[in-house]
Amino acid sequence: MLIKLAGEVKHHNSTNFLDILENLSLKCFMPLTCGGRIRSIQDMRERFLRGADKVIVNTQAVRTPSILEKAASVFGRQAVVLGMDVKCVNGSEQVCIACGQEPTGLDPVQWAQNAEKLGAGEILLQRIERDGIGLGYDTDLIQKVTRAVNIPVIACSGVGQFTDYAAGIRAGASAVAAANIWHFKELSDRQGKRALHEAGINVRLPFSTDSRPKRRRQARTKRQSSPIDFKQETILA
Repeated sequence: MLIKLAGEVKHHNSTNFLDILENLSLKCFMPLTCGGRIRSIQDMRERFLRGADKVIVNTQAVRTPSILEKAASVFGRQAVVLGMDVKCVNGSEQVCIACGQEPTGLDPVQWAQNAEKLGAGEILLQRIERDGIGLGYDTDLIQKVTRAVNIPVIACSGVGQFTDYAAGIRAGASAVAAANIWHFKELSDRQGKRALHEAGINVRLPFSTDSRPKRRRQARTKRQSSPIDFKQETILA
């Protein structure tokens, strides 16, 4: 699954972002999840019409929680993802909105439970302090949230090496996401899946020639040189 957040193009207007989303959907042959600047059911509908398979709602879900319930009713909860950014503020973990700039005072576990009741079908869980530093996921946060809900949780923020994926899954996440490692490492999809496989986690491995059964080559019988062959070899010599 590819996750596209509008915050990455915050200097462009909403129309430009929708154009980017539509162009991306024409070339993307995997599930496409889109988030950012979603304030209404109409905003969601526009993104679905431009090719998104799911939408991520973060800030507006906190400000107007009923949007999750309405979205699940209109589009189905399988298409509605709660985006949850968590940061330590004054010694306590809090849900933050507005690109992580505005603490809400909400407890991450309680907010996850409420969002599930309202209609969220998945949670994209991000730890703000871990984002971009490559020190691995916040596995304690992942454990607390995943144990409190019955919907899939996607772990995000902190991957610095491919072995970090397995730590996120073992902590309880149903899926793991990353960004930077895909930009600075080659064949990130294959290396990531191999790391999960080597850690004993069931994952579909990418196709490679090494995975195909090798056919045993039959030994050739030495061909007897004929006079003509000998003559040709002599001429070529």
